[in-house]
Amino acid sequence: MTINDLKQLSEEEINKRVAVLDGWEPDQHFGGPMHWHKGTLVARSIAELPAYATDLNAMHEAENWLLPAGAPGMRKRAYSDHLSRLATLGGRSVECATARQRAEALIWTVEGGAE
Repeated sequence: MTINDLKQLSEEEINKRVAVLDGWEPDQHFGGPMHWHKGTLVARSIAELPAYATDLNAMHEAENWLLPAGAPGMRKRAYSDHLSRLATLGGRSVECATARQRAEALIWTVEGGAE
């Protein structure tokens, strides 16, 4: 996945990808509508998943889940590098990175990506 690929993703696709990385699992019973679950939490549709692409609080929770204090240093370093690059390309500092930039950096880090 390249930076251009990330930029082409819709908010819904970003939300679905980060949701899966964050532990949400799609579930469809008996041909009915798709549900998502994470532990005891249930979302009846994609729209009910956390809005990772637009909500900094949701992204903060995902970052804490995927990059906990004891996470391998290489993954944290890669995420930091990716976030820095995406924020800089967007004319921001890392501290002011948007929720979408954070989501893109997380996807890039976990799924792997090219320059």
